[in-house]
Amino acid sequence: MARRPNTALGRAETTNLKRAQLAATAPQLRLAAEETSAAGEKHAAGKGSGAGFVTETGPAVTWERVPLALIDIPADRLRKVDMAWAEVLGKSMRDDRQWQPVRLVREPSGRFTVSLGAHRVAGAQLAGLAELDAGWVHRDWADASSSRIPEIVENLIRNDLDALERAHHLAEYQAIHETLHPESGHGGDRRSQARRDQVAMLATWSFGAEAAEKTGLSERAVRRALQIWNGLSAASREALEGTAIARNQAALMALATIAEPLQGKVIALLLKGEAASVGDALLLAQGKRPPAASEKLFKSVSSGFGRLNARARATIWETYEDEIVAHFRKKGILP
Repeated sequence: MARRPNTALGRAETTNLKRAQLAATAPQLRLAAEETSAAGEKHAAGKGSGAGFVTETGPAVTWERVPLALIDIPADRLRKVDMAWAEVLGKSMRDDRQWQPVRLVREPSGRFTVSLGAHRVAGAQLAGLAELDAGWVHRDWADASSSRIPEIVENLIRNDLDALERAHHLAEYQAIHETLHPESGHGGDRRSQARRDQVAMLATWSFGAEAAEKTGLSERAVRRALQIWNGLSAASREALEGTAIARNQAALMALATIAEPLQGKVIALLLKGEAASVGDALLLAQGKRPPAASEKLFKSVSSGFGRLNARARATIWETYEDEIVAHFRKKGILP
């Protein structure tokens, strides 16, 4: 799904913000690079370019300079490359150095597919660099599903996803988790819908705990994101991508509770600007008139007034005493 372009002002503001973020995080990136280099020296089976090592829990990783011409960015990445941000990174790598290696998967053809660092690869291309520092594993060690997990977790940790993007990432993460651990999502007796619902709920809670540990999100945030993604139809997700609504988690939660085809009608009204809220759009889609702003305000004030204690009400009577007396005189209730 193609992301809708932002305004020129929005792109400039975003780029300036990311430049500031890059400057602020440069020391951490330098430290990460130094730690990575030290780890490679400590664990390498030999010296020089191409030396590999096996981690305690993972496959053999080779650390070396890889020609940029051999690196491909997969077309099915969850997050599209922001070229403005890639340009910032490219200039930083050209003028200073590459502080953080990219992570790649080596294909049987001899080419490399990006696992982590698509923005760094795109930035290097824009900056005219010939090679990048990289750590890579063979495709035999990284199946198409599990190799996506690092990208998903890194994007979630960076915390600059909008609510819809976060929901998409977590839904993809859960799908991969259930593929790798089928017992967590498909076990148990399936003779009744109630039992299937129970199994699905338990699977979500189990995954929520793992995702929370890996990403730093709360388990509640993980579950809410999955509710959003699973509650929206594919057409609704595509229509909302890149819009202001995609950044509004409360609106997405409300939309996720509306079934199709009504959901699509509600979203269309919101995107056309014909309704100011999901509630108003839902009423319009049902052929009803949403309350005017003055009606909403009266309802809010009236409801709040009813919850005030006697002392608070007395304060209101005294504050508006002249208006209250004038009103009752106009009605003929007071002389």
